[in-house]
Amino acid sequence: MEALWLKAHGLPHAQIAELVGVTENTIREYFELYRHGGVEKLKELNYYRPESQLKAHIVSLEAHFREHPPASIKEAQSEVEAITGVKRSETQVREFLKKNSICVAAASG
Repeated sequence: MEALWLKAHGLPHAQIAELVGVTENTIREYFELYRHGGVEKLKELNYYRPESQLKAHIVSLEAHFREHPPASIKEAQSEVEAITGVKRSETQVREFLKKNSICVAAASG
């Protein structure tokens, strides 16, 4: 909103960017969004949030690990790859299991 106000007062993009604390490219993006959708478009939050390939397998992984709790993260990693075909590091598997409350005992050890 500050950038729009400064633009309305005739300041050049470079100066607006400096005052607002963003790059000139970002300033141009703000103005383009405003041009296409007004203030409402500027209010939208469209952050890129990548989703794990494992997310599609949550149900099957949860069922498998409920029936066959792994003794270690290394074992869980191997089983995740065998079940899903998705290879992930031990750290990634641990975080995925914790985040989705699957097999928490192995995830913490």
